[in-house]
Amino acid sequence: MSDQQDNSIIKTLKDFFSGKKSDEGEKIFNQWFQSHDDSEGYLSRLDDDKREEHKNRVFQSIKEDLDKESSVLPIHDREKRSEKWPAIYKVAAILIAGALLSVAGIYLSIVTETEKTVFATIEMSNQVGQISAFTLPDGSNVWLSAASSIQYPEEFSDQNRTVILDGEAFFEVEQDAGRPFVVKSGPLTTTVLGTSFNVQAYKNDPGIEVTLASGSVEVAVEGSDQKRILQPDQKVQYQADTGLSDVIETNALLARAWTQQELVFMRENFAAIARTFERWHGVKFEFEDESLKEETFVYHFRDMSLQNSMDVLSELADFEYEIDNGRVIIRSPSGL
Repeated sequence: MSDQQDNSIIKTLKDFFSGKKSDEGEKIFNQWFQSHDDSEGYLSRLDDDKREEHKNRVFQSIKEDLDKESSVLPIHDREKRSEKWPAIYKVAAILIAGALLSVAGIYLSIVTETEKTVFATIEMSNQVGQISAFTLPDGSNVWLSAASSIQYPEEFSDQNRTVILDGEAFFEVEQDAGRPFVVKSGPLTTTVLGTSFNVQAYKNDPGIEVTLASGSVEVAVEGSDQKRILQPDQKVQYQADTGLSDVIETNALLARAWTQQELVFMRENFAAIARTFERWHGVKFEFEDESLKEETFVYHFRDMSLQNSMDVLSELADFEYEIDNGRVIIRSPSGL
């Protein structure tokens, strides 16, 4: 901390205790008073009026003690030690319940650091095949997809509303112009004020996709100047080797169909569908013929078992499959 900052803080304290009330000085004193150790439960037993009276007595006690510190010196000594005021206030004798406290360090940390309260982090996570819906502390609604997790504070700060997503989620964000809603998903940051959108960002997927249903969002890549602004029924895709794609027109209803236990694949390759089935059915796909991963499908699955879903896909494309103890083995037709 610089001497200039230190002197400014000390001057604020000196002015405050000498009778020059200020918002900053009162803020420092109030925060210190509220942080005082009340392990004996004395303050908690006081009502608001009695608590205010006690705070005023504490203030007067501090002020009187500091006045004594100055008045015991002869006038010529006080003049010589005028430049020593900061040192006096750094070790201000605060007599509370007979305890001598050095409060400069407390004051300095309160004033110079960004004011922030540490809240517990909440993590919601789903197992394979599980979907959950819940409300965030600001009133925003979240649908969390299978094999996904999200972290957020038990109470959002005054500056923003930030959540960390691993997997897929659909958000309906409560409007709050003063606090942007921020979703961090790998290298992407999606920022909104009030809107609904879907983020698909599984760690084992080759890319991340953000689809907007309503409102407007900004999607940015950390450490880069790449940004895209989305309007409703638009999406953007990200891959580590190519960065952000151009904005793509889409139907946002398809991106959130999973919230209704539906899976819609529009020209998706078999590899991507296999990853989705792994998350929804708790299995592991094995391709004996790697070329089958590139087969593409257009289909709408609703409340279908893994067996039925695989029957449908095998009719649409030429392959055979076997489900064996949590493994789905995909192979070319017999005889090929």
